[in-house]
Amino acid sequence: MKRENCPDCGVKIGEFHRPGCDVERCPECGGQRIGCYTHENCKTKTKWTGYWPGELECQEYNLFSKFISGKGWESCEANDPEGGPDLNTLISKGTWNKQKQKFIMSMEKNDKLN
Repeated sequence: MKRENCPDCGVKIGEFHRPGCDVERCPECGGQRIGCYTHENCKTKTKWTGYWPGELECQEYNLFSKFISGKGWESCEANDPEGGPDLNTLISKGTWNKQKQKFIMSMEKNDKLN
């Protein structure tokens, strides 16, 4: 779902996130910038794209999940009304590509793609 403004710092699409934004991604490792102490001296700023970090990658790799009471998170189809982007799988099985500024999934790392 595209959003005109960042849900945390309020900047518009194409603008740099404000310092301390909870949504901004670390350009070095792909993690949450505000909690990235490994790259805290990184001077590179990132812009709000209109999408929550990882949403577009989940769409690209067909990674969706939903919570099932008593079972936890399970994979589902993109059109499942109870589902959403499976950011956990994206981050745990993907590899951050610093040049492309996105998570990359390989066939070996994601059995969901088979």
